[in-house]
Amino acid sequence: MKKAKAKRTITFILSLAMVLSMLIGIQVTAVADTGETTINILHTNDVHGRFYMVDSNNSAMIGIDRIAAIRNETPNSILVDVGDTIHGLPIVNINRGLNAIELMVAAGYRVMVPGNHDFNYGSDRLLELAAVAAEGDLQIISSNVFYTPTRQMFLPSTTIIEIDGVMVGFFGLTTRTTPIQTSPENVAKLEFREYKASAENAIAELREGGAQVIVAMAHISREHIEALARELTDKPDVILEGHDHLLGDLVVDGVLIAGAGDHQRYLGVVSITLNQAGEITDRSASVISKEEADEIDGDPDVEALAEEIKEQVLEEFSAVVATTEILLSSARGSEDGLLGVRNSEQPLGNLVADAMRTISGADIALTNGGGLRADLRPGDLTKLDMNAVLPFGNVLVVLEVTPADIFAIMELGISRLPEMSGGFPQISGMDVQFVMSREPLDRITSITIDGNVLNRNDNTTKFTLVTNNFIAAGGDGYTMLPDLSRVSELGSLDDVLIEYITDNLDGKITAENARIDGRLLELPVAWALEEVSEAIEAGIIPQNMQARYNLPTTRIEFAQLAVALYELVMDEEIEVGEDASFEDTDSIYVEKAVAIGVVEGFTDGTFRPGEELTRQQAATMLLRLANALDMPLPEDAPEFSDNAEIASWAFDAVGAVQSAEIMMGMLDGSFRPQESYTRTQSILTMLRVFNLVPVE
Repeated sequence: MKKAKAKRTITFILSLAMVLSMLIGIQVTAVADTGETTINILHTNDVHGRFYMVDSNNSAMIGIDRIAAIRNETPNSILVDVGDTIHGLPIVNINRGLNAIELMVAAGYRVMVPGNHDFNYGSDRLLELAAVAAEGDLQIISSNVFYTPTRQMFLPSTTIIEIDGVMVGFFGLTTRTTPIQTSPENVAKLEFREYKASAENAIAELREGGAQVIVAMAHISREHIEALARELTDKPDVILEGHDHLLGDLVVDGVLIAGAGDHQRYLGVVSITLNQAGEITDRSASVISKEEADEIDGDPDVEALAEEIKEQVLEEFSAVVATTEILLSSARGSEDGLLGVRNSEQPLGNLVADAMRTISGADIALTNGGGLRADLRPGDLTKLDMNAVLPFGNVLVVLEVTPADIFAIMELGISRLPEMSGGFPQISGMDVQFVMSREPLDRITSITIDGNVLNRNDNTTKFTLVTNNFIAAGGDGYTMLPDLSRVSELGSLDDVLIEYITDNLDGKITAENARIDGRLLELPVAWALEEVSEAIEAGIIPQNMQARYNLPTTRIEFAQLAVALYELVMDEEIEVGEDASFEDTDSIYVEKAVAIGVVEGFTDGTFRPGEELTRQQAATMLLRLANALDMPLPEDAPEFSDNAEIASWAFDAVGAVQSAEIMMGMLDGSFRPQESYTRTQSILTMLRVFNLVPVE
């Protein structure tokens, strides 16, 4: 999606507080002689309680007061939200979503579809909030949520709103994964029906009601949104999307799809122009960024309400309860190798799981990475900070489990790798080892508790597992847990974390008591296991590369490996020069690798840190590393069947690393210079360089 840029055609005059550059992409009614009308749909999604800045942890949002001001000054506009909105931070959790509704009503929101997390207070509470919203002309709708016993609709399916004479129809879709993405008991009496049939019924209802423009508000995955656009015969004109936190727009089979990212960092704008006959002649999507919105003043009435709520929250949550010397990140990770709480063991996950196990007295603990929603930043920590990390109000549940249960639970937890998953297990009290190359649900090679190796088939031995009530009820796909025997239920997760840090860590989080310690360890393939383990033991493999061993090594990762090895061998930190900067990275590892002559950039001034490393690039960097270590390699020519394919600049390096037996070829006698170099291969060659260093 293109960002809003300064001063696109705007024919109305804004108040002095409104800066024109903020509203690029917003169109208005054209002059009378054109006979055209343009309506502007302003939209947000996946706000997760980020309405107004209470502290610096949520300073990246536009702010509900500025959104209100933009709506006020935009002719022919309507403000809508596509779900996962009313739950997430103390500003809304403090009274179970009521503050969110009051702020949305004050800002002029007219339509909202609930996302899965909008059910976090329970379906009964959502109905109460929908009734309050309706009194303020905010309609909460969904076309595919029904009561299971009666088959009646849970919420209204559609609504039609007139904008400057144009009848605009809205219908909503809520993700069918809601029963596993909120606590299942929150939606126990509801069913979430198939998207296509629900959309067809809603569109027919809107057509019959006289809608000229039809807008789907779909809190469902992009995959299903695109399928709807292709498969529906009678299509909506626009689909506003939520759930996947996507920022962007595209057209699929004639349907404009637009998302506004998340956390209120952008305000989406969809402009639709109709001619005198009521036919759509143009559609476009753009966004207003937080930086652009910062240039305007917020609506004073909405700001006053937000400030009043803020003071209430600060009064209750501002007391300092702990400190941290380190950053504990809640970053999700990524499917291309970045590690985070949704795909790997992380310090924040270990801290929370340790707290759960220690305070409950259970043998082992498991919580879901998707439940860790904010960072803990160095400095003082308040109850507000703790609640931001663990905002769902979950309580601890202790279950009785057997080794067979534990294997099944953990296999499910890692089964979605390498994809990120909110259900990825953050654990305590057990050591789990697994191999990614094996089939899902058969990846775990061992689980150890208190030094005892568990038998996968043991259905007799008993342990206690503490988790949160969301997982205990089968959330995130852990469908085996509701059938297990419950031992006890304890306090809320954020309170347990505070108690643990206060009573067991003397109120201070450090690099020693919150770290990655290998309790959930991915093993390399069998043939490389011994050497990779040796490299890790030697301390030459950074923690971020001790996983996803089959992924291609990136240029920045190889630079990091080289720097780690050099500093370990030389027992000194590399001094960085002034000529090590690149346009596309400020990584200290790259700067250090340049300083010792291991890496170079490209002629265009870039380093291309995320680019996959080729085998001939690796050979060149390995030779430079050996030279930096004052460890000259043989000057022999390479002996491969595809020598002719090796670039001239890499030829000598390939021969040198082959002769030194640092980097070998393939079984067929080739070198394959352009092929990507995997993490496993990079680790093994670094170990061979390390082992060639003379011992003094």
